[in-house]
Amino acid sequence: MQIYETEQVETFLKNVEEFFENLDSAKKNLETEISKKENEQDDYLHELELAKLNGIEIMKVANNLTKTRKERRILKDTLDFVKTLKGYADKYITKGIIADTKQALKNIENLKNLHSTREYTPKVVKELKCARRIGK
Repeated sequence: MQIYETEQVETFLKNVEEFFENLDSAKKNLETEISKKENEQDDYLHELELAKLNGIEIMKVANNLTKTRKERRILKDTLDFVKTLKGYADKYITKGIIADTKQALKNIENLKNLHSTREYTPKVVKELKCARRIGK
């Protein structure tokens, strides 16, 4: 990233803002998905326990249970990663990084507007084309 490239810095700051704002919802979504997988796992275990299944049916349930456990493991590993990020992010959120980032983005936008509408008031030479016109 080039520090002096306005567009790159704006994109970076928007990504920072999105990262900090979306971390909580990502954690909650993962926890919900893990809970669903655990309920699914319980269903398969109860099927094995309570249903009178033949060998082929037991294999089907066992395969589904194995698949569910693998999916659950992936979700739990992802949740561990998100929790690690959240521990880092929470320190900055309490210090106001989201509000500061929004303000920085607003300041950049204001600078861009200022730069695009810049005018000059001549001190001595009054007939310049770049001169601000009084009474516009």
